[in-house]
Amino acid sequence: MSNTSYLFLADGFEEIEAVTTADVLRRAGIPLQTVAVGVAGLAVTGAHGITITADVAMNDIADRPAALLILPGGMPGAENLAANPALLARVQRQLDDNLPLAAICAAPAVVLGKVRTTRPRVLTCYPGYEHLLAHHHVRPDGLVIDDNLVTAKGPSFTISFALELIAGERGYAAARAVNAGLLLNIN
Repeated sequence: MSNTSYLFLADGFEEIEAVTTADVLRRAGIPLQTVAVGVAGLAVTGAHGITITADVAMNDIADRPAALLILPGGMPGAENLAANPALLARVQRQLDDNLPLAAICAAPAVVLGKVRTTRPRVLTCYPGYEHLLAHHHVRPDGLVIDDNLVTAKGPSFTISFALELIAGERGYAAARAVNAGLLLNIN
């Protein structure tokens, strides 16, 4: 398995969830690449009109293993991720291999709702999308951890989400160190 993590960006992604997660993970020294999905080139435009240049395109990482896959939400970003067969196959492999996967906002419902799981998962998602996860156990919590799957409810939970990903990759001491530098009151 590679030690590189991938954060996927499709047009309409939620900027807070994508950029903040990438920033916080990189502060912890976690190798992370942003991946353009479903666009020509590397420029991806978020739900609020902010254009980001991704590090690589989806085709560039087709066969590369990943330490962690991260799916930000936003609309129509989550729908654009879910419409990409290569991304869905990648997410399916990550789940099948019991490797770390993280999704926030609408992505847990819209993307993970399209892949099969070996058992019902416990997760959270943006309010109003729970119906897409009828075969799972959806909690109203801001952050939910179910083995190798970390999900968060929406933008206001992004830093907690990212810190939990750091804890999973580098331990809680590393997450607390980044948290201290951010001047947040999160344990």
